[in-house]
Amino acid sequence: MKKAVALGIVIVLGAVLLLGCVPKEIRTSNIELGTWKKPRPNPNIERVKENLTLAQKNYPDDPLVYHLWGRVYALEDNYVEMVKAFEKSDELGDKFSAANDTIRMMEWDPLRKGGLEKYQAQDYSGTLEDMENAIICWPHEYDPYMFAADAAYRLGENDKAYNLSKQAYAMVPDSMQAAQQYAEMSLNVGKFDEALAVLEKLAEKDPTNAVYLISISEIYLEKSDTLKAIEYAEAALAIDKDFAEGWLNISKLYFMLKDYCKSAEAYDHYIVLIDEPNADDHFLYLLALYQCEDNDKAKTELEKFTMEHPENCDAWQLMANTYLRLKMQKEAIEATKKFEDCPK
Repeated sequence: MKKAVALGIVIVLGAVLLLGCVPKEIRTSNIELGTWKKPRPNPNIERVKENLTLAQKNYPDDPLVYHLWGRVYALEDNYVEMVKAFEKSDELGDKFSAANDTIRMMEWDPLRKGGLEKYQAQDYSGTLEDMENAIICWPHEYDPYMFAADAAYRLGENDKAYNLSKQAYAMVPDSMQAAQQYAEMSLNVGKFDEALAVLEKLAEKDPTNAVYLISISEIYLEKSDTLKAIEYAEAALAIDKDFAEGWLNISKLYFMLKDYCKSAEAYDHYIVLIDEPNADDHFLYLLALYQCEDNDKAKTELEKFTMEHPENCDAWQLMANTYLRLKMQKEAIEATKKFEDCPK
């Protein structure tokens, strides 16, 4: 019995001695905050800050000081300073590293969940804010980067979207989803070589994906390699003959090569696959018909087009020229007058 009592006294005295070794400023801050597993409710943050400021001045190499600073900043939702403090604590020793990482992840989790909820509610500004804060707290998970990139893109912040998607892809280069997003965001900011490299890898993994091939085609078009662009567009259409965008792209490509009959033929495939054509795209088709000297079809299509788009002055001029080819003098004069009266 005496031995047990003596042992208890030794343990108590040891604890007292250990507490005595902790400087007062640090000890009072620790008590005020509680442990990180059982934090004290409603701590006096200003008093803790005063003590920690003094402790940092007197004990600049104590990792506990910066661990406690990190906890204070976490309570204030000041994530940038929280991370700085925890990193400084880790730099000075690994005693609190596990706790520091756990707290960072505890802050990360609700931010990520909140960002997902806001994304589902189409609150993209809120999504971006929460996901960027989640990334600050714990930058080692890729999906916050992807959601933040998508939100930034929807908000018109293309440079930010590109940078976020690039970081996500760097973390998980084997993820098809991350690669697709990175390629798309690269295209949006004109990083064609980066997009091309990723899309070529995607096409190797999934050679039956027509979307990848048509995207590669569009990149080669941007790089002024029209023949290569046609090669990939035709490969896309060989996979999916109902791929409307592929037919439109190849129509434009043949037009650039002045192969107007093939251009018009490709557009004929395109037009049956969509609900409503874009007026500019359709006018290019009318030019292709005219240059192909398919005069009867050009006449029919131009008459429909000018009825739907009477404000298109170029269409009236093209119609007048088409009528002249068909020796329809009266109609040519009327179309010419429409062209002259058309507000330029």
